[in-house]
Amino acid sequence: MRRALAIICTLVATSANAEVGIGVSAKTDSATVYIPITVKRFMIEPYVRATERESESATSSGTIFPVTSTSVSDLEAYAVGVGVFRLVPLAERFTLYYGARLASIDEESKSYTVSGTTPPPAEPQQLSTAEGHSLMPTLGFHYNIVERLSIGAEIGVERADVDTETISRSTTTGLITATSTSQITATDTRANVILRFFF
Repeated sequence: MRRALAIICTLVATSANAEVGIGVSAKTDSATVYIPITVKRFMIEPYVRATERESESATSSGTIFPVTSTSVSDLEAYAVGVGVFRLVPLAERFTLYYGARLASIDEESKSYTVSGTTPPPAEPQQLSTAEGHSLMPTLGFHYNIVERLSIGAEIGVERADVDTETISRSTTTGLITATSTSQITATDTRANVILRFFF
């Protein structure tokens, strides 16, 4: 994946007609940085996406002396990829693009539960990792606000194939009690609003 990305970027960068820019899109728990490179009617767009999500929930049990249990989970995910698109001018400032994005996926999820005043464990009670790749056919458009600044939106159906590993630890000793691996194929719809600026 990295070698293919480097080859594409090198070929595009050597073209005298190439225009290079930078783009960003952000959501509540993730942010993506793009490097759009246009050559005539094509756009090559390497990108990096980072996701960080943390959740915490508390439950109480008992009536006279209630004990509170707190569950905490933390997710960190990264994707490095490239998009290849065909550009279709629709009007003076509108451009349609279609193609696909290919990405390498790396995720890590940690979770643990503590009761009462017990301090959090040194190691998470459950650690899950996922590595794989995704392919997302994509359709989008962008509107040029000014000559080199555009805002656009895209939607795609992402199919991800990942290998996962889950490690469970004892709540008392911290020793590994179980390890499981699996292969997962998931399909999801992803939409982004992207702001791009060309140098």
